[in-house]
Amino acid sequence: MTHRGTPPGAGTAGGRSGRTAAAVVAVALALLAAGCATMPSSGPVQGADQSQNSDQNAQVRVLGQKPLANEEPLPLVSGFLEATTADDAAYAAAKDYLTPAERHSWRPGAGVTVLDSAPTPSPADSVVPDATNRYRVQITGRLVGQVDSDGAYQGLAGSGHDVTLKYDLVRGKDKQWRIASMPHGLVLASDDFQRIYRPANLFYYTAVEGGGLRELSPGRPLTVADRIYLRRRDDPATAAVAALLRGPSDWLAPMSRSAFPVGTRLNRVTLADDGSYNVVLRGAPLEQDGSSCRLMGAQIALSLADLTNSADPVVRLSDGRSKGTACTVSGGAAKRYASALAGVPSANGSDISQYYVDTSGRIVSLLPAQGSATPVPGPLGAGHAKFASVGVRRDEQEAAAVSTDGRRLYLADLDAHADLHEVAVSGARGKSGAGFTAPSWDAWNELWFADSTGHGSQVYVFPSPGADAKPIAVSVPELGGRRIVALRAAADGSRLALLVRSSSGSGDPQVLVGRVVRTGSEQHTGLAVDQLRPAATQLGSISAIAWSGPNQLMVVGQETGTLQQVFAVDADGSRAVVPQTLGAMPGGVRSVAASEVPKVLAAVDSEDGTMYRQDVSGIWHRTTPGGTAPVYPG
Repeated sequence: MTHRGTPPGAGTAGGRSGRTAAAVVAVALALLAAGCATMPSSGPVQGADQSQNSDQNAQVRVLGQKPLANEEPLPLVSGFLEATTADDAAYAAAKDYLTPAERHSWRPGAGVTVLDSAPTPSPADSVVPDATNRYRVQITGRLVGQVDSDGAYQGLAGSGHDVTLKYDLVRGKDKQWRIASMPHGLVLASDDFQRIYRPANLFYYTAVEGGGLRELSPGRPLTVADRIYLRRRDDPATAAVAALLRGPSDWLAPMSRSAFPVGTRLNRVTLADDGSYNVVLRGAPLEQDGSSCRLMGAQIALSLADLTNSADPVVRLSDGRSKGTACTVSGGAAKRYASALAGVPSANGSDISQYYVDTSGRIVSLLPAQGSATPVPGPLGAGHAKFASVGVRRDEQEAAAVSTDGRRLYLADLDAHADLHEVAVSGARGKSGAGFTAPSWDAWNELWFADSTGHGSQVYVFPSPGADAKPIAVSVPELGGRRIVALRAAADGSRLALLVRSSSGSGDPQVLVGRVVRTGSEQHTGLAVDQLRPAATQLGSISAIAWSGPNQLMVVGQETGTLQQVFAVDADGSRAVVPQTLGAMPGGVRSVAASEVPKVLAAVDSEDGTMYRQDVSGIWHRTTPGGTAPVYPG
């Protein structure tokens, strides 16, 4: 029998939100009465950073509501979906909507389906054998992202697509409807997802697929961040360390390794009176103050520093077998392994220069305390040759620059006595917009760039740039015929951010983040960029990208009906917000410079060639001379 409408007593999907809202308001009032939440009496209205709002909203506890007596199928499914948004890690209220068998088999931790708005159940167009005791409900919504069982988020290109999920209900001997079959995991509206979950960067070490760790120098591997989502109501330190021990997500696994042996489990994490973290492990005997223990501690310290915004967390590791601490690692010591700081002159960003191309085609630099830029020493700043873009090595000792016609790539030390070396010639021939992208350096001193021709784009890397070095072609199978407009390498050398557009040049450019998979040995490595994932899916008219954190990009783009501005975009595609730290932006922004080094501020140039730089108080200042293509080292 086919059902096309609501059966007798099926009910409507509405009518529960008032009860849920009442529960939320009651708890919120209790928090206010207890002094746990306050409202400002005055102050300016500011643009919202979604993560900050979510942390504030986490003070309001959402209670799950059990099903009402004699509740009909549609409101029952609505009630179940609302109950899954409650602050209850065991999902006790949500499980009351399920049959005993489904209650036992449902796996809420299998993942999260993220929709753009709360779904509304409706009768499904399907055949059921007994309309009296069986009924099928469907929910349809716009899918914008999915979270897998590892907690890794993957955004969808564009505005997502419609998805339909089915819920089969049965009426028991007690005449009560219950859900007997449904998809595993959770289905959440985007706002609920951001309220319930928090992003966390977990740090692993870069590696060659099937091989060992990559080391910048003996005993010094560098980290790569794995972005996952944790429930806000869980203790952040315990949840982060437990997730770290499970290992990297499937997407990151081929190019990363953990220092924790397989089988290592977490016993407990406690916060000591001095603010340090005592971490007790099981299944991994720890050598007293051994190098492997310090590598494990560094992973935890870097992960907790990022999650808790602590400048220098101290981690004490023990295995519960021997008395005392096996090793102690501070956040400061762990920074030795941080990719973003490798080769950087100053870990706090206080003396990192901004670089750009001035109106005369020279490469100029600007220290934080300066208001006027000066030509860099050597041939790149001498004015004998003109350039369109530049990439500066992270130690600021060498730079690569592209000629004004985009056809030639040059390399030179930033030294008054250096020579200028032509190291690559583009295969482009007279096509507008073709040629080399601005070059980009990773922490391994590898130089990345792309060459766009009439037949698409090719990514290249110089593993060891030099006058006689040859670039290696890097395969990007999923690129197809699309043209790369901009390329930025993450400091870890394990991820590339690409700004691409169609081969015809039509449509909006798209931001894709791919993983760099290295096969073979450290000396003979095969390279490919695969598993391209869309980021900045909420934005259009994108013109520039720059890495600004372990898993964050600064992107120049616009939301529908708004002006062009700079957004902080999560590399997994989960969020795009206008950071409050950017303050009142200059108008007509064309490109942006940012850095993964903490405390380095942004710089932008406008369509009329005016260059701006932000100071520590968030105020934007015009710098001289004007120019284009601003970058920080990297």
